[in-house]
Parts: sequence; C-alpha cells; structure tokens
Amino acid sequence: HGEVPGVLERMSDVNAPLLSIPLWMYIPRKFLPDRAYRKEKNGGVSGTYLRDNVDRGVSILDVVPTLRDLFGYDELYSSKEEKECVVGQSLLSQPVLDDRVMISWQGLPLQGHQIGIFSTASDALIYYKKDPETTKHIDYRFNPGDIFFNRSESLLADHPEKARHWKDMLQQNGLLSHGAVKKWMPDLGGLLEE
Repeated sequence: HGEVPGVLERMSDVNAPLLSIPLWMYIPRKFLPDRAYRKEKNGGVSGTYLRDNVDRGVSILDVVPTLRDLFGYDELYSSKEEKECVVGQSLLSQPVLDDRVMISWQGLPLQGHQIGIFSTASDALIYYKKDPETTKHIDYRFNPGDIFFNRSESLLADHPEKARHWKDMLQQNGLLSHGAVKKWMPDLGGLLEE
C-alpha cells in the first residue's frame, strides 16, 4: 500500500510510481457468475469483464464492490455511501471506462497531511489542501519493461490548459459536486478556474 519494490516511498511523497501499483485479482472460472461474462450478439460469450479490465485504470476501492458483486449483493453501495464516500466499482460485471478518474484522499480525519489525488491511466492531479499553490499535474506512462515510469511533473498554476483539462474531466465524472470532494476539498473548483 503506497510502496513500490526498490523505491520504498509512502503516499505522503506522491509521485508516479506510487500512483500506479498493479492490482491483481484472480477468481477461478467455477466461481464466476454468468454476469461476469461478456455476451456476444449471437448469444455466446467471448471473455470476462475481469480480463477486459486488466489494462484499465483500477483502484483499491474496486476490491469491495467486486467482492460484493461476486457474492451476489444486489446493491454494491447504499445511496448514502455513493453520495458521501469515495467508492469504487465492480471489476467483475462491467467494463472500466477508458477515461475513468479515480480519486483518493490522504488526510483528515485519519492523517495530518491533506492531499487529494485524482488519477487516470495516464496522468494525475495532486491537490495539496494546506498549500493549494503547490497543486501539480503529473503525466506518466508505464513501460512494461521497467518497473519505473517515464513521467513529467509540473505545477498546475504554470499550465492553465491542464487546469481546464482537469476541471472538465472532474465535472464530466461528477467529482467536483461529489460529497467527499465538497467536504474535504471545497476550494478545488476555484483553483481549477484560475
């Protein structure tokens, strides 16, 4: 959790290798429900959503809804959880969107530092609540031949086009109006306007 072999850094020192840790999940076929298989128009099956989601942006928050889905829960989250908490999605019975934005909060009530992390499969927005001017954008690309990443990191204030990009993405994904963002990062929208 927050460490890469050979790097030994924690989430309080946010950088690209820490933002893209592989999540491995193996579920034997005999335990997979019918909804886990992608259906073809001719009625056959051509694979599983779990396999399709291998190269997509996934989050540790996806584990609980995936297990709830596997065990047949009708509701993966209550409406209150979806409204007030940062939640994941089931990887078992639906594809992960290419442009998915994942969110995490490192801070109160559990930790003293206050960092909001929004990431996609290719970049991240790191929001520092205690010092918003140091909010940064990170572009990263994973190279399968190397456990480290090619990345570029820059202050968001130096790249207004990146701020507009993140504002649009967060609005499209409903995150700027999400209860957790409004509670813990109320000035984020204004920061992205500047």
